[in-house]
Amino acid sequence: MKRTVLWHSAALPSMERSTFEFDERGGFDVHGTVLTLLRDDPAEIRHVITCSSDGLTRACDVEILAGGGIRSFQIQVTERGQWIVNGAEMSELSGVHDVDLSFSPCSNTLPVRRLNLPVGETAGIATAWLRFPELDVVRSEQIYTRLADRRYQFETGTGDFRAELIVDHHGIVTTYGDLWQSLSQSDSEG
Repeated sequence: MKRTVLWHSAALPSMERSTFEFDERGGFDVHGTVLTLLRDDPAEIRHVITCSSDGLTRACDVEILAGGGIRSFQIQVTERGQWIVNGAEMSELSGVHDVDLSFSPCSNTLPVRRLNLPVGETAGIATAWLRFPELDVVRSEQIYTRLADRRYQFETGTGDFRAELIVDHHGIVTTYGDLWQSLSQSDSEG
């Protein structure tokens, strides 16, 4: 099954179209394109995230086209949980299970689905955060609380940012605080 979502952010300003492709074992890939600005230059960001059936991020490829150039990130996670970013092992990402793309609301879907928290429960996690516009990958501590069936609170571990997330029946984020709002969702087979 495939689910395609179109998000809009007037605050950033940005738009994203992503397709979630679910396999029969529960794993999924996310293929997305974001149109935004990078330091006042028009930018196009293409990303592919691969998650295994247990919800763990296995790979993430990002290509940023802006200012006449291309910047790429190839992120791989080994079977032993080692994070490799552009060929270099990042030991500071030990124990991380999810990638977080700061330019995209789709990546918050990863911990929402993986954690599958009961209503009222909270979990602290660490992510491999690809920051934008800094264009680097750092460890980020985060907290997710399930407020209701399709409502979560997301906050940074430092407490300096908080947003309410609304998800659809697949656990895909449709509303990300005041920053992102889904304009359309559609399902298709295969």
